[in-house]
Amino acid sequence: MVDAARDAGLVNTEAVAGGLERNTSEIIFINELAIGTALAAIIDATLIRALLVPSLMALLGQANLWAPAPLRVLHFDASA
Repeated sequence: MVDAARDAGLVNTEAVAGGLERNTSEIIFINELAIGTALAAIIDATLIRALLVPSLMALLGQANLWAPAPLRVLHFDASA
């Protein structure tokens, strides 16, 4: 990048500054992705798995154990 900028007629300091600006914007984008991923993991761990799943299981009661007929034959009855 710096070579292309220098070939275009920019002095060394301007070419380096332009290259750093482009690199910095890419780094900021990567940081935004990392922060978004971390927030998604935190939200999943706290809200979904710690609050919503247990409360939904309490609301559904015995319906949590429902399985379609073709899959029921795969489960084995431990009480028998």
